[in-house]
Amino acid sequence: MKIKQKMKKKTRIILASTLALALVACATVAYIYKPQQNNTDANNPVVKESTDKKEDSKKVDDNSAKPEKRDGYSPDKPINTGDQQSSGSKKSVVPIVSGYGLSVDKQYLQIDGGVNSIVENGGSCEFTLYWSGGSVSRKSSSFAGPSSTSCHMIEVSLSELPSGVDISVKVSYSSKLYTGESSNNPSFRKESLR
Repeated sequence: MKIKQKMKKKTRIILASTLALALVACATVAYIYKPQQNNTDANNPVVKESTDKKEDSKKVDDNSAKPEKRDGYSPDKPINTGDQQSSGSKKSVVPIVSGYGLSVDKQYLQIDGGVNSIVENGGSCEFTLYWSGGSVSRKSSSFAGPSSTSCHMIEVSLSELPSGVDISVKVSYSSKLYTGESSNNPSFRKESLR
């Protein structure tokens, strides 16, 4: 009886020790892989700006004029400026038609799109289906995703589309800061959707 009790006690101690070691190991791994925040003076924009002013009084902090800083967007996720050019007071972006297909009841064409180079709420999208001799447009609002801006899906009744001709789809995007039109305009025939 005493042997069994000693074995149970040893087993409990071993299990408790193993659990404690596992918790310490997990905490260590989490600490190692946790993003480090370096609050040194070299990375502090206020200190850096004042040091820059001492070196050259003509330097200006360009970050204060950037829309992502001014409007509260994260400077850790800079927008892709490679696709942008200035267009008046708005920056140019290139939205894309990301997909299209039939609704479950096969009565509507559904179309998705968005802008990969920015993350913002409050913009609007306009999808245009066009063919030789006609067009149909639908507007939708947009919403910010984790790394892009997406347009809410639109639907167009198949009865509004002609048969026997190529139909192309384009999307335009507009917000307070950005504007642009797609260049990847896919095309299809109504008959190929079914």
